[in-house]
Amino acid sequence: MRDDIRELQDVLLATQFACVPPGVQSTADDIYPAVEREYPDLCDDDLRCDEVCASGADQPEWKHAVRRVQQQLGRQANTRLTPHDAHGKWRIEYSQLFLIPVSDDWVERFRTTVESPVDSDSEAPDSIDPLLPTRIWGATGGSQTEQYFDAMRPCDCLLFYRDGDFFVGGIVGQAIEDPAVGSWLWNNQDSRFIFTIEEFYDWAPAIARLWDALGYDGTPRVQGFMRVKPDRLESLRAGEKTLEDTLFGTNSWATSRTNDVTPSNVDGYNTDIPERATTVQDQLLRDQSLVAELKSLYDHMCQVCGCRLQSSLDTGYSEVHHIKPLGEPHNGPDVPENMVVCYPNHHADFDNGMLTVELETYTVTHAYDDAVSGTQLTIRGHHQIRSSFLRYHNDIVVD
Repeated sequence: MRDDIRELQDVLLATQFACVPPGVQSTADDIYPAVEREYPDLCDDDLRCDEVCASGADQPEWKHAVRRVQQQLGRQANTRLTPHDAHGKWRIEYSQLFLIPVSDDWVERFRTTVESPVDSDSEAPDSIDPLLPTRIWGATGGSQTEQYFDAMRPCDCLLFYRDGDFFVGGIVGQAIEDPAVGSWLWNNQDSRFIFTIEEFYDWAPAIARLWDALGYDGTPRVQGFMRVKPDRLESLRAGEKTLEDTLFGTNSWATSRTNDVTPSNVDGYNTDIPERATTVQDQLLRDQSLVAELKSLYDHMCQVCGCRLQSSLDTGYSEVHHIKPLGEPHNGPDVPENMVVCYPNHHADFDNGMLTVELETYTVTHAYDDAVSGTQLTIRGHHQIRSSFLRYHNDIVVD
């Protein structure tokens, strides 16, 4: 078998077709194109099946490799991919959610293996060495932990818990059971249920908001390695959103397109210039339901100054600012923890770097309005603002 075909098989088997979105997918129409987009260097159309095997068909060998991995995963338990009743179709499972506490005793180790990736090391066990550098965490034994770990798959979502709240999150890369990895990293072979973090988020959604969305009763608390039952996740997959979109507000961009627009429509300003201009626009798709919920929570009151404008006798008016801005080059998430309800002038002041907010106390400093400096952001209900977004605003937007 040629090296690139072997590498393609290995990566598809390890990631369980992480490049393919969830749902019922056709091998020809959905899976082949997704694999080719993700691994173009490993998908050589010139290498044909009949060149490799006397009974091979006249089609690219890499597609044959895709089907081999499909069949192998389809025979295993707890994989992302299972055969569908319809011929040529496969069911790609939706992501699960795992909640993982980090005790005070393990914080420093968490910082060195999750918040910072683990580098290559000549002493790394064979099971983890090919994946380095990567972010790594694990769990000790126990019947419940083992059961949950056996269900963990690539693309599953992770939320890490400490001091009463989630503080960072991520996406599972691969799951490996190997006590040698625990011994190598943490001098603890009991930490044998190992998983890598493919995507890492240096923040996480507020636990109070998520607890309500999942339908849990009682005080929000994570007491051990926990898997959220799949039926509780349905409320987090509204519309076309993935679980990752809902938790971490990953931005979705419409396809770039060329539009003929008159200058009278540019940026909302009306002009009388008759010429027409051709522009290319990227439209950022925002979650308007989150915006509406926040405006309703604050009854259109500005969190900065307490002002409330009216758009009619019965209706208030406010705007919502993303503290770490959406889109390039900032790529902030579209989540409540990154939003603040504003009077329009203070929305502009945020955009222009005229406002800074202290991370712990939410005390506001205004560049030119002494009446605002020294006030504190109003926080209501389960709305929380993450310090990492305020830090980004203060350090990057303001400076």
